[in-house]
Amino acid sequence: MSEINIPLLPPENFTKEEKEKIYRQRWYQKHKSKISQKNKDRYNSDPAYKAAIHTRSKKYHCKHRKKLCAYHREYYQNNKEKMKLWGIKRRQRDLLPAFGSKCARCGYSEFPESLDIHHIEGRKQNPNLVMVLCRNCHQALHNKKWKLEELTLQSQLQ
Repeated sequence: MSEINIPLLPPENFTKEEKEKIYRQRWYQKHKSKISQKNKDRYNSDPAYKAAIHTRSKKYHCKHRKKLCAYHREYYQNNKEKMKLWGIKRRQRDLLPAFGSKCARCGYSEFPESLDIHHIEGRKQNPNLVMVLCRNCHQALHNKKWKLEELTLQSQLQ
């Protein structure tokens, strides 16, 4: 989020209300992080406050549902690839620990973000039959530089 450019002193031809608005904006910019932290602490420690926030949020969403749905629909249409990638990455992040957090072919495990889940028989046939591969090995597999049979033979020899 970019900083708002607020003049140090309001020009003399500003009205009293305009000057006060500028002073309030400057004060808020200066104290924004403290206010945010205070609100987070209160939200986490006070169940009644948390419930009130949820109720207020629900009321707002009910009142402005059409506008919010239109906004989300438009955002999704403009960012389809990004949204698709977020969903895939989130599922992969959740699956990695269950299937081992290292590449099944080369053993790479330094950066978990670089690991992919490969569906052995395709997503539709058997979604649970997967293996973890680093990006290089995954691309090499899809580009037919090596075959899964090589990996199973290699694992049997060891």
